[in-house]
Amino acid sequence: MGLDQLTVGFRRRSTQEKIMKQNGAVVSSSMDEPRARARNGRLLPNARLISNAVHLDLPYDHKKYSLMIMQFGQLLDHEVTHSPTERGPNDEILNCTRCDSPTTLSVHCMPLPVPEGDPHFPTHFNGERRCLPFARSLLGQLNLGYRNQLNQLTAFLDGSVIYGATKCEANHLRMFRGGLMNFTNLGHHNP
Repeated sequence: MGLDQLTVGFRRRSTQEKIMKQNGAVVSSSMDEPRARARNGRLLPNARLISNAVHLDLPYDHKKYSLMIMQFGQLLDHEVTHSPTERGPNDEILNCTRCDSPTTLSVHCMPLPVPEGDPHFPTHFNGERRCLPFARSLLGQLNLGYRNQLNQLTAFLDGSVIYGATKCEANHLRMFRGGLMNFTNLGHHNP
């Protein structure tokens, strides 16, 4: 299925939602629910279908660009964005792997069902329906309209991904000796 065959829906800010409603667009019935329907009323496609259509897993070597560009993009992403997520039972990381986790574990779980014919993941695992874990970020506010995300970092390229975004993180990364940073000794692999 090509991307041109998919109706892609994105969350809109509240002003955009109002404009869409006025123009006949279908939006979610709740301020906190992700949009599930297209303008024509049909269900939006599964996120895995979109991902598989956009990101083809082909062995493609570019003459000019290497995977280093992707790695640099990932570094920049971690430099400017970090959305907090809800914690699970016993203050553990929220595990939204099970398809029923939104009702059995947390409303912040939004697992993504693996569609039939997925090239990477089976639709069932150990006899159970397979879902990919996805936890929604915490609400930025509760009373002012549609759900917005929080960002725990500054929106500046300030090296916080390397040196820490808070004083506590920065102190944990430093040795406090000769301006050195902490490191992990990997034995003979890290002289």
